Amino acid sequence: MIPFDSDSSLRVTRIIKAPQEKVYDAFIVPELRKQWWASKPGYSCTVCEIDARVGGDYRINMITAEGEFFAVGTFRELVRPEKQVFTWSWPTGEVKESLVTLLFKAIDANTTELTILHEKLPSTEYRDLHAEGWTGCMASLAGVVES
Repeated sequence: MIPFDSDSSLRVTRIIKAPQEKVYDAFIVPELRKQWWASKPGYSCTVCEIDARVGGDYRINMITAEGEFFAVGTFRELVRPEKQVFTWSWPTGEVKESLVTLLFKAIDANTTELTILHEKLPSTEYRDLHAEGWTGCMASLAGVVES
């Protein structure tokens, strides 16, 4: 069950058995992100451009059975190794711009609680689709960084 903050936002949390720094880096180091940026088995990422600084942009793709989709945005806040905030949009889709906050909480030296808060989504339908996507991506992320 994914708790929703409202019709336009979601919160997803997962415990990942990896150090906080490693989980943090997995989102901003392109070579690492390509390894796990897939919400379902068989999906992949071949384009991952990340300028990890406040004001820097990113552009990442996800290749699915339905085609290739790009997510783009700009970093608004980077607090290593605890927090990342960035805008999020699908340039060819209906989601014009939403906001993602990632919180990385060290449980111990080798365990991190990752919370994703995705706000300003246009509808409950998009909220639910993004909840499914983020949950799948977190499972892929765990599979990479826990090994």
